[in-house]
Amino acid sequence: MKILVIFAGPLVWPSWRGRALGLVGVLLLTVLTEVGGLLVWPALGLAGALRLRLRTSLGLVGVAYALGSVVVPPVAARLGRVPLPCLGHPHLAPQSLGCCLLHRNYVRPELHAELLAIAARYAEARPGEQVRYLDAGFPIRGLPLLPHLSHHDGRKVDLALPGRGGSPIGYLGYDPPPPGTPPACPPRWLDLRWDLDPIQPLVALELDVTRASELVQASVSRRAVGKLLLEPHVEARLSVTSDKIRFQGCWAARHDDHLHLQLR
Repeated sequence: MKILVIFAGPLVWPSWRGRALGLVGVLLLTVLTEVGGLLVWPALGLAGALRLRLRTSLGLVGVAYALGSVVVPPVAARLGRVPLPCLGHPHLAPQSLGCCLLHRNYVRPELHAELLAIAARYAEARPGEQVRYLDAGFPIRGLPLLPHLSHHDGRKVDLALPGRGGSPIGYLGYDPPPPGTPPACPPRWLDLRWDLDPIQPLVALELDVTRASELVQASVSRRAVGKLLLEPHVEARLSVTSDKIRFQGCWAARHDDHLHLQLR
């Protein structure tokens, strides 16, 4: 009977607090990873059925998430998504392993091939260096990849702009416009650009214009690449001219800490 009970997940926990925390955890994992909530649901049910202590329950949930993650890549492959390399590739790597642990590194096979080609060309100019990717997509064509507005179809990926400093996750620490640069967007009391001025002294990026130009040139040279999104002040400083480079607009996050690349 308890074997059947585990499929009720956290709903079998004896206390209402346990049930509430379990459901919040499942919801949070689902939003962050798309598949995480499903992976840990049976483990939460088993922990509740066996009346395990909190520490033991968390350990069981962690093991279930890790073991379940082994199943994700072959399932995603059957649905037309493949993971970008996490470890061991000489030219392409995640900015943070958290991207891989949260299953946010899945793309369509054609974008996978394009990124490897871009990274290989970049490495020709910069031997020993890697192109660093940020968020790409989820393994299943379902939930949106929050907080992004468009990373849902496996055809888009964010790449970290090369330079010194910056945020450990590649987002939120940006290279500010040079003094005297006209603002890209008019001041608003509410927008989605995430300026986060108070934290910039800790995470600001010092853009390497030469390396950034090489990365952008390697990207726009690919026929399958349809668009790159960058802040206008970054584009103006690069030695690259292409109609593929666009401004993302004033209702999206800043793009002077990363570039957004998408296929045609």
